[in-house]
Amino acid sequence: MFTFLKKKKRGQGVNALVLSEEGIAHASIKNTLGQVPSLQSCHFTAIENKAETASSLKKFVQQHQLEDKAIYTTLLTSDSNLIMIEKPDVAENELRQAVRWPVNDSLSFDVNEAIVDVFEIPGQKERGRTPLVYVTAVQKEFLKQRIHFLQEQELEIESIDIAELVMRNVAALLPEDQQGVALLKLDATQGLMTLTHDSSLYLARNIDVGYSALSVAQNSAATSLGEPFNTDGLTLEEGMSPDQQRALDDIVLEVQRSLDYYESHFAKPAINSLVLAPLPHEVPGVVKYLASALGLQVRLLDLNAVLDCAKPMSEELQAHSFYAIGAALKQVDSSTLNGSVPVKGEAA
Repeated sequence: MFTFLKKKKRGQGVNALVLSEEGIAHASIKNTLGQVPSLQSCHFTAIENKAETASSLKKFVQQHQLEDKAIYTTLLTSDSNLIMIEKPDVAENELRQAVRWPVNDSLSFDVNEAIVDVFEIPGQKERGRTPLVYVTAVQKEFLKQRIHFLQEQELEIESIDIAELVMRNVAALLPEDQQGVALLKLDATQGLMTLTHDSSLYLARNIDVGYSALSVAQNSAATSLGEPFNTDGLTLEEGMSPDQQRALDDIVLEVQRSLDYYESHFAKPAINSLVLAPLPHEVPGVVKYLASALGLQVRLLDLNAVLDCAKPMSEELQAHSFYAIGAALKQVDSSTLNGSVPVKGEAA
């Protein structure tokens, strides 16, 4: 998305590093046309004390010998804004400037303080409607500080993407993507869902429910029952606390609204598959509940099944490294995305 034109660093494959509230994740993937992407290495380290982030990152970089690699990273949903608007009727070379003012009211900061990028949603011209575009906006000072912080730890930043497009990279590997698929990633306190078809992002939605809410509800249910939480052979309501059911129902509502919008606004066939990204620990009953409530085919994603992994990954490692893996799936030999912003040196 935001590309930094620097001399390529030595080392095969794409190296991605992502900072999150939970810790530091790194993934190295070799992309070869016509072959399954090869995950060469994947690492995660938790950061318990935020004051130690810089020292932990420096140690992480040295431990995995990332100083001489071109690094791809991504901004998470809390770091950037993604807004859908009607495409302004201007020349293509004026598009990035033209979208700034329509999104100003949707930002928590002045658009003059933002770095803005834009990419189109495919297939809109054929529908006879004004095409829609996605505008991503990042506060310029925040981006400068993030780049500076990473560079201080001896990292050479090649490109910075956004979480929604990183999710698209993962969704493109799924067999369901050929017909259209919803991919749901639950982090600790929030979630992100993308709707893609044939490797293209059509819709992204933030969800105010994370796996912590489901886990707390699970634990409280087990405590109240005086026995381990288990949904095997039970009806949907049995074995679940009211809080867990409410959290799941919030997810169901957001998924259903998104599917309805996708089908009506993009004139696409209905999506009948929901794939849940790996969770750091098992939350029993979630797949069964979502499948029954939505009437969809729902499954939990195992990244070992869609990547050629040098070493099998645990579900916990998959969950913590999900965005790093998605960022490393970027096809660096292909042309950049529509609306990519070449920035020499640091963000301007």
